[in-house]
Amino acid sequence: FAQAWLTSHSGPGAIWGCFDDPTVGALAAIKQAGRTNITTFGVDGSPAALSAVRAGTMTATVWINGYGLGEEMAAEFSQLIGRGVNAAPLEEAAPAVLVDQANVAAFLKEYPSALSGQ
Repeated sequence: FAQAWLTSHSGPGAIWGCFDDPTVGALAAIKQAGRTNITTFGVDGSPAALSAVRAGTMTATVWINGYGLGEEMAAEFSQLIGRGVNAAPLEEAAPAVLVDQANVAAFLKEYPSALSGQ
């Protein structure tokens, strides 16, 4: 699909995947087409996407810190239990980081295990 889209759109464009895999997959089509005017975005900070951002072939991804969210939720367990079975649900957003060329080196220094998917 990315090849067909690139062929029918010669101007600048963007590919924004609802998660990283479709965007990472489109990188091969962008390279094959010799296009340098396509920005690429994904969500979830997969190892493949982080490697592509580091290499400069993907514009950005949002890394979602699922472990950090788990830690935050675990810290709330005793309070939640104390509120009882009829308490309102607790909804929390997962901590996330937009990773692009400006911060990829610092991000990988802080979260080196992100490249292995851990």
